[in-house]
Amino acid sequence: MPDERVLYWEIGLKARKGDIKEVVSLLKNILGQRISTLLSGRKDASVLESWISGKEKPNEVEDLRLRYGYHAAGILNAKYDSETARAILTSSNPMLGDKSPSCW
Repeated sequence: MPDERVLYWEIGLKARKGDIKEVVSLLKNILGQRISTLLSGRKDASVLESWISGKEKPNEVEDLRLRYGYHAAGILNAKYDSETARAILTSSNPMLGDKSPSCW
Protein backbone atom coordinates (compact mmCIF):
# COMPACT_ATOMS: atom_id res chain seq x y z
CA MET A 1 0.00 0.00 0.00
CA PRO A 2 1.35 3.43 -0.88
CA ASP A 3 2.32 5.98 1.72
CA GLU A 4 -0.81 7.68 3.17
CA ARG A 5 0.46 11.10 2.15
CA VAL A 6 0.78 10.00 -1.46
CA LEU A 7 -2.67 8.47 -1.37
CA TYR A 8 -4.22 11.65 0.09
CA TRP A 9 -2.40 13.75 -2.51
CA GLU A 10 -3.76 11.53 -5.30
CA ILE A 11 -7.30 11.85 -3.91
CA GLY A 12 -6.92 15.63 -3.79
CA LEU A 13 -5.57 15.74 -7.33
CA LYS A 14 -8.47 13.64 -8.63
CA ALA A 15 -10.94 15.84 -6.72
CA ARG A 16 -9.48 19.02 -8.24
CA LYS A 17 -8.65 17.98 -11.77
CA GLY A 18 -10.41 14.66 -12.39
CA ASP A 19 -13.23 14.15 -14.85
CA ILE A 20 -16.47 15.02 -13.03
CA LYS A 21 -18.07 11.76 -14.26
CA GLU A 22 -15.40 9.77 -12.42
CA VAL A 23 -15.56 12.02 -9.33
CA VAL A 24 -19.34 11.54 -9.09
CA SER A 25 -19.01 7.79 -9.59
CA LEU A 26 -16.35 7.49 -6.87
CA LEU A 27 -18.36 9.67 -4.50
CA LYS A 28 -21.46 7.55 -5.09
CA ASN A 29 -19.46 4.38 -4.43
CA ILE A 30 -18.21 5.75 -1.11
CA LEU A 31 -21.26 7.56 0.23
CA GLY A 32 -24.16 6.07 -1.69
CA GLN A 33 -26.67 7.77 -3.94
CA ARG A 34 -28.72 9.62 -1.32
CA ILE A 35 -25.81 11.29 0.51
CA SER A 36 -24.00 12.11 -2.74
CA THR A 37 -27.15 13.79 -4.04
CA LEU A 38 -27.47 15.73 -0.78
CA LEU A 39 -23.87 16.93 -1.09
CA SER A 40 -24.55 18.19 -4.61
CA GLY A 41 -27.45 20.30 -3.42
CA ARG A 42 -29.97 18.44 -5.57
CA LYS A 43 -33.03 16.54 -4.36
CA ASP A 44 -33.52 14.13 -7.25
CA ALA A 45 -31.04 11.28 -6.92
CA SER A 46 -31.47 10.22 -10.56
CA VAL A 47 -29.33 13.18 -11.61
CA LEU A 48 -26.21 11.32 -10.44
CA GLU A 49 -26.64 8.73 -13.17
CA SER A 50 -27.04 11.51 -15.75
CA TRP A 51 -23.80 13.07 -14.57
CA ILE A 52 -21.95 9.73 -14.50
CA SER A 53 -23.12 8.86 -18.03
CA GLY A 54 -22.27 12.33 -19.33
CA LYS A 55 -25.86 13.11 -20.43
CA GLU A 56 -25.83 16.16 -18.16
CA LYS A 57 -23.17 18.15 -16.35
CA PRO A 58 -23.47 19.63 -12.88
CA ASN A 59 -23.51 23.41 -12.74
CA GLU A 60 -20.48 25.23 -11.34
CA VAL A 61 -21.68 25.19 -7.71
CA GLU A 62 -22.72 21.53 -7.87
CA ASP A 63 -19.38 20.67 -9.48
CA LEU A 64 -17.47 22.28 -6.61
CA ARG A 65 -19.67 20.66 -3.98
CA LEU A 66 -19.14 17.24 -5.56
CA ARG A 67 -15.38 17.72 -5.82
CA TYR A 68 -15.02 18.94 -2.22
CA GLY A 69 -17.33 16.15 -1.09
CA TYR A 70 -15.23 13.55 -2.89
CA HIS A 71 -12.02 15.02 -1.46
CA ALA A 72 -13.32 14.69 2.12
CA ALA A 73 -15.06 11.34 1.58
CA GLY A 74 -12.08 9.91 -0.30
CA ILE A 75 -9.66 10.73 2.51
CA LEU A 76 -12.04 9.39 5.17
CA ASN A 77 -12.61 6.24 3.12
CA ALA A 78 -8.85 5.72 2.66
CA LYS A 79 -8.15 6.26 6.36
CA TYR A 80 -11.14 4.32 7.72
CA ASP A 81 -13.87 2.91 5.47
CA SER A 82 -16.97 4.03 3.60
CA GLU A 83 -19.30 3.39 6.55
CA THR A 84 -17.20 5.68 8.76
CA ALA A 85 -17.02 8.31 6.01
CA ARG A 86 -20.84 8.28 5.75
CA ALA A 87 -21.20 8.54 9.53
CA ILE A 88 -18.79 11.46 9.85
CA LEU A 89 -20.33 13.40 6.96
CA THR A 90 -23.94 12.90 8.10
CA SER A 91 -23.65 13.16 11.89
CA SER A 92 -24.44 16.43 13.64
CA ASN A 93 -21.43 18.44 14.70
CA PRO A 94 -21.51 21.01 17.51
CA MET A 95 -18.77 23.01 15.75
CA LEU A 96 -21.18 23.46 12.82
CA GLY A 97 -24.18 24.54 14.88
CA ASP A 98 -25.31 20.93 15.32
CA LYS A 99 -25.61 20.46 11.56
CA SER A 100 -23.90 17.74 9.62
CA PRO A 101 -20.98 18.60 7.32
CA SER A 102 -23.01 17.33 4.36
CA CYS A 103 -25.58 20.10 4.93
CA TRP A 104 -23.05 22.88 4.52
